[in-house]
Amino acid sequence: MLKTRTAVLIALIGCAAIQPATAQSAGGALPLVISATGSVHTPADRITLSVIVSGRGKTDAAAKADLAIKLGKVRGTIVAAGVDPARIGEKDQVSRLGFVGNEAYQDDEDGEQQQQPGRVASCWLRVELGTPSEYERVRKAILDQGIAITPTPFFELKDDRAAHAAAVTEAIRKARAEADLYAAAIGYHAVRIIKVENNLAPNEQNTTVGAMLRSMSETQMGEAHDVLTEASVTITFDMVPR
Repeated sequence: MLKTRTAVLIALIGCAAIQPATAQSAGGALPLVISATGSVHTPADRITLSVIVSGRGKTDAAAKADLAIKLGKVRGTIVAAGVDPARIGEKDQVSRLGFVGNEAYQDDEDGEQQQQPGRVASCWLRVELGTPSEYERVRKAILDQGIAITPTPFFELKDDRAAHAAAVTEAIRKARAEADLYAAAIGYHAVRIIKVENNLAPNEQNTTVGAMLRSMSETQMGEAHDVLTEASVTITFDMVPR
């Protein structure tokens, strides 16, 4: 980004130095294009917590029976922590890969399973939560039980329009500051904005892979459970001599 902006500045300097008559004939105005990104952090108000529960046994039936018992305990713990049962969803493990200790078994091409000392049945619970404090309370209650794991949750906003607007405002502020800096370097002044391009629309922020990875990284680093909303703008300014 800096390299691109430097190239634009050099081009402007060259234009002002080599073609002064042209600039003067147009009232001395020159265009300046600046790109900037604004960002804001907002507390999440929609948190999706995944809970993985596994049952084990010497046979598939025994593993499923063990899983059913554990699921009942985990569900009871979540409800006891204040979560409406309607906010708890359940999904069977879709992968055909199971684990026994540190070993794995998987169906072979003929559909016959390799013999291992046991079987595993797993299930995912999807818990919809509304606040970081509720998330912390529920997650602690689950982990204290010692029979389930909770991968990194998804932190989102139910409506990110206000956050997006704030990010756009920040991006424009940053672009304006850079425009003033670059214009001053060649003896000009950025007087007005003649074009604004907003590169991301509301509700696109949290659906990108980049946003997902940022959310996972921030959670693993122990930061606050905020949602990062970004907006990128490209602005064309009119510059006139000082």
